[in-house]
Amino acid sequence: METSRIKKVLLDNFYPIGLFSFFIIYYLLWIKYNFHSVTFNTNDLETAVSIFNYKPYISIFLNNIFSLEILNLFFGYCFFPSVISVLLFLIFKKILANNIWALSLTFLSVSASENYPFHKFLFSFVSKISTKETINIYENFEIMGFPIPAFSIFFFCLVFYLTLKSIKLHRQKIYFITFLWLVMFHIHPVDGLIGNLYWIGFIGILSLQKKNRIK
Repeated sequence: METSRIKKVLLDNFYPIGLFSFFIIYYLLWIKYNFHSVTFNTNDLETAVSIFNYKPYISIFLNNIFSLEILNLFFGYCFFPSVISVLLFLIFKKILANNIWALSLTFLSVSASENYPFHKFLFSFVSKISTKETINIYENFEIMGFPIPAFSIFFFCLVFYLTLKSIKLHRQKIYFITFLWLVMFHIHPVDGLIGNLYWIGFIGILSLQKKNRIK
């Protein structure tokens, strides 16, 4: 009985598990071959703080907690970027209700965060091109870096997904999601601003729809 439950869970989550596994492997390969040779095009935490003249306290706290290079490397350049791909898939699936479209848009979104053609890496699996030669050797993905931008993008996508799942809002859900969007300010100020503007607009539209139904 337990085995059948596990099998059902795996089948129901085939795409998310497959995406996560695929990108974990890809990012691990990227780290192995390119981490010490690329030109980084994302802002580290200190640079982000100086640019926006704002202290994201949660990001600073996470940076201090995971200060060891190996932890920073794993979470910022492998784990959270892989989880982001899963969240993107879930968001697109929620909107489109189609696995293939959601999967396609997820790969498109991830590939758009890298200047080097990501499709060449995929093509190498069915061609004679060496996979090692296709891994980005010039720049990092723009979603790489810990806690900014990997964790900030992860948190943004997570709260956005929870928002999409909460079309029928109860008071407790509104309070909870509002709290999460406010927390976003202490992870990344720009993402927090965008997220809160979206949430205000989302609540406004739902309120208008509710009033129209009552009329």
